[in-house]
Amino acid sequence: MRLCALLGALVVTGGLVVGVASPASAHPTLTVTASPTTVPAGTTTTITVSGTSNGNYSGARIDVSATGGTGGTTGTLPSFTSISSYGGGVLSATEVGSVDRLMLPNLTNGQAFSYTLTVAVDSGTAAGTFTSRAQFYTSGGSTTGAVNGPVITVTAAAPDLRAVKGFAGYVPLTQTITFGARLFNDGNGAATNVTLTKTVSPSGLLTSAIGVGCTGGANNEVCALSDIPAGGVAQPGISRAVNLLALGTYTVTLAFDTTGESNPSNNTITYTCTVLTGLIVNCT
Repeated sequence: MRLCALLGALVVTGGLVVGVASPASAHPTLTVTASPTTVPAGTTTTITVSGTSNGNYSGARIDVSATGGTGGTTGTLPSFTSISSYGGGVLSATEVGSVDRLMLPNLTNGQAFSYTLTVAVDSGTAAGTFTSRAQFYTSGGSTTGAVNGPVITVTAAAPDLRAVKGFAGYVPLTQTITFGARLFNDGNGAATNVTLTKTVSPSGLLTSAIGVGCTGGANNEVCALSDIPAGGVAQPGISRAVNLLALGTYTVTLAFDTTGESNPSNNTITYTCTVLTGLIVNCT
């Protein structure tokens, strides 16, 4: 058996024994990477498939897929993502059944390649993980086993409120002061159950009257605000009556919050109000 196998790998030419080389593997060996590997829903990750061609190929393709999914990413790759872009010489990228199919340019023996596929995770995708995977196919459909890449973690979309201080104006005729503000949602998820908490220190600047739908009192008041979509902005200014007997300097703080807030560090604005008389109130 060993002798026959050896003879089958040799050719006698002009009295010389010459070895006949055969490819080490039937198809190129792939390497799969991804960046970033932690992806908030509504954002993108780029999967890179690289290798070196071990022959001349025309009409070949690479199928990119997801396996081993958990949570919100248990389905096929196209079920929770969409193709955003592709590169590295890829001719086209389309969703075909359970995979994203990359059609490749002609490859020559020994040619290095690095193809990219950028996918956007659907904004409503719940948290989960999946393993990226790629598989090379010849034009005739011949293939070897799929190659797994890194595990990609998807986090649920989350709001990120950012409060910007506005103008604070006093109207002596009505003895009311208005605290202006702009509230941005910089996150990729809608801000729901938004609240405004107003605090005054020391007490005594405002009367006991509070806003419609608010709870608390003159010095500590909580108000419910409307939802803010991802990328949206609101102007949740409030007007309150000034206490006729108030004199001195007061600090008014407006703090905003929402369910699932991803970065509460910029949710608070502060005004310093100085009351000289019932007619002169300055806030900065």
